[in-house]
Parts: sequence; C-alpha cells; structure tokens
Amino acid sequence: MVDYSRFEHIGSSSDEDEQPAEPWEAQQRRIQERMAGGGGFFVPTTKDLTAPRLDQTGWRLDLHPEDMGRGLRRVFRQNPHTFEPVVHEPTGTATMWGLPDEDDEGGGMATMMRRMSTQFLYMDRETPEQQFVNVLVERKRGALARGRDEAAQGRDLVVRVALAEFWRRSSFEELAPSVWRRLRVSGALNLQQLHDRVLGPAMGWARNYHGYFYTDFTEGAVWCPLGECNAVDMMHASHLIVGALEPSETTLGELLREPGDRIGYTYDLGDFFEHVITLEEVVDASASTGAVAVLGGAMRCPNEDGDGNAKYQEEVLDHWLACEGVVGDVPPRFAVGDRVSFFESKECFGTPTWSAAVVVQGPFWGGDRAWAYRVRKDDDGDFYCVPCDRDDFVKSLDPGWRPPDESRERAAARALRDACSKRVDAMNVRPGAFDPAEFDLEACRARVRDAIGSKASAMEGAKQSTASRAASR
Repeated sequence: MVDYSRFEHIGSSSDEDEQPAEPWEAQQRRIQERMAGGGGFFVPTTKDLTAPRLDQTGWRLDLHPEDMGRGLRRVFRQNPHTFEPVVHEPTGTATMWGLPDEDDEGGGMATMMRRMSTQFLYMDRETPEQQFVNVLVERKRGALARGRDEAAQGRDLVVRVALAEFWRRSSFEELAPSVWRRLRVSGALNLQQLHDRVLGPAMGWARNYHGYFYTDFTEGAVWCPLGECNAVDMMHASHLIVGALEPSETTLGELLREPGDRIGYTYDLGDFFEHVITLEEVVDASASTGAVAVLGGAMRCPNEDGDGNAKYQEEVLDHWLACEGVVGDVPPRFAVGDRVSFFESKECFGTPTWSAAVVVQGPFWGGDRAWAYRVRKDDDGDFYCVPCDRDDFVKSLDPGWRPPDESRERAAARALRDACSKRVDAMNVRPGAFDPAEFDLEACRARVRDAIGSKASAMEGAKQSTASRAASR
C-alpha cells in the first residue's frame, strides 16, 4: 500500500490560483520594443499585431515569446516590402534572394547557434527569417503574374547550358574545357519538367537522385521543390534556402525572354554542381513546335557525388588539358620481372612489415578504386595486388633503380588516369569507363527521349509533360 502522507508537504494550485498569462499581443509588443532599443529592427507601424502580416503600410516580425532575437541577422530586421537585393560585382547579379553575406558579428557561427536555440520554438509557425523571405516570394510571384502576357511561353527557346560556378565566384566563368549542351525547348515547359525531363538527362545526371534549385539573377529569386523532393541531399535545403517558389508554378519562358538572359541551375545540394542557362534565340511563333531537341554539346558531365565543379576542374579537367586528353601513355614504374618490396601489414605497435616479391603483371585495374601491380611473394609464393605509383606501398629492391623520367604531360596523364579510375563506380558512369571527353549526341538524345516518355519519377510519382507535343529528335 502506498503511503500518500509523504507527499502532504507538496503544495498544489488550481487554475484559479494561477496568475493570468500575459496576452500574446502584449508579449510581442514588449519583445519588439526591447529589441528596437538594441538593434533597430522594429519597423514602426500602426498595424495591429493580429492583422495580416503582408500589409504594405508597415512590417512587424512575429517573434515567439521566448525568442529574444539573439543572432538574428540585420537583414531580417528590415522591411521586406522595401528590401533591395544585394548585387554581386562584376556580373551585376544576385543570388539567394539577394540577401547579403553574414552581416553580424559572429557570422555563420551566430546563425548556426540561433538555429539550434530556436528550432523548437517555431515548429508550428514561420521563423522570422521565413517571414521575411516569404514576402520576397510573394513579391516575385506578383511580378511574374504581371509579366505573364509578355513571356515567351508559346515559343520555342534555344538555350545553352554549361557548368559554371556563379554563387561563390560571382562570375559566369565556365569549366575549362567547357561542359555544355545546346537545347531547343518550349517556353511553356515549367522548371520542374525542365529539370526532370530535359536538363538532367541531357547533361548526363542520374534521374531522381539529387535535389536542385534555380536562381533568377535579377533579384536572386529561388525555385526549389522544398516540399516535394525526397532526395537525401534535401536535408541541406533548410540551411541553404530560407524560402522558395515551387518550380512547377513557373515556366522557362517567364524567366528567359531576350537573347542573353541567364538563370542559374544548381544540381545536388550537397556537392553543388552549378550550371548557367543562357538564352540564345527566341524562335518565331510560326516556327515553334513545342518539341525538345538536343542540338549539340561537348564533354561528359562530372560523376555523381563528385564534390562540385571546382573539384572536378582540379582533379580531372586541369590534368586533361595538361596532357591534351591522352590517358593511355603512362609508363609503369616497374616492369614484369622487377624485384620489389611491398607493404603488407603493420605488426604490433604500428611497426610496418615489408615483403620481398617479384612483379608478374601490371599495371591493371585492380578494383577498389586503384591501379595495381600483381606480385608474387618470395617466401610463400602467394600473389598480391599492390597499388601503383605509391612509394608507401611498393619500392624497388634494386639499389641502382631510378624511376623513369616523366615529362609534365606524362605526370598529368598519370594523374588523369588515377582520377578517372576513381570515378568508374559513379551512378551516372557506364561500367568500367570514365572519359572526360565522352559525349555521344545520339545517346544524349535517347536519354532525353526516354525521360520525356517516362511516367515514373521517384520524386513525385506518375506525371506527364504538359507540352503534349514534346518529343526528342
């Protein structure tokens, strides 16, 4: 039996005894006034706190009562109705809604700490950052609606798509050599269809594997399937993109109207493969068919999960340029019959064990993402595979041995061979081969044709292009 007398000293209160909670409006007013004195992010307004927030006469952030605004960037304390996007020089473009780089003391660390400390406060409401950007979203949506009659939606567009970093470098400099495709598409194609049915297959990306987003360089507007795409890299979206338009609600012709117009297309929110889409021609209405055509291109796209444009340029394309694309002319360090010592294992306390052997084959692709020699061990006659070109794995037993002289071109060819070998297992690489210069126009057209004809998509289930006459040539 439980002795409840032990709990008699514990007091309790009824609802009548409790002090009434401070009204929500009073809490908001108190917090706003306190923050106004420290950072000036309160925009004076006569709007009642319970009125709709999208009020053109003023602006007031809707803060949670426990959110004191610590770490909230200054840009989000402005009135979003009058906000002017930050433009990057020398291109004159804006990205990520034109928001400035970290503008407060503490920078990215302060932003991260704020996100961690407030993430549970805004489970059922918009964060101050989302409130701000959602106004920009509505501003862009309104501008698109007003200009819809002037958009080239019923006409075909000839566009050039090329891998080029634009966010961090604030430029449109393409990779060298350029990885590009020239396409003819209908201006009525929406951005979601463009990604799934045309851009991804034409470039050579694996379909339904990674997330994506578009950028309008005029004011940095963003289109991203935040609520629809279930790709694993979409977990980065909340850190990168505060708010976005849905790609399915905007057509390509609404964004690209005059030759020279550009938008950004970023594939893979983890690795960031950035593309620039440039309008080259608006086809006359009488000659427009609504069909999708791949007109040309050069170089294969990078491997999936490949760490972005800069890494691909450094590890693959720079070496490809240095050796003029020659991969096969790579002299081996050791020949069949050479006596070598190879690294076999580490004994206790990390003491390395080296074993004498003779080279019986090499170099060859030994799997495990490495070129290798096959050697026969002296003491037991067993065969082993050891990585090529690595002094920490295999060394000569001949005291007079010297590595073969290598020109800059041969050294680059060796580096290119190794870089290509590491990429053969990627999802978008045909088995056993990765050639940076590979581009088959007919194969590219076939991928686009298959994507247009497919009704399956892991992102959204069955869907069909609204451009009913769309077909690849």
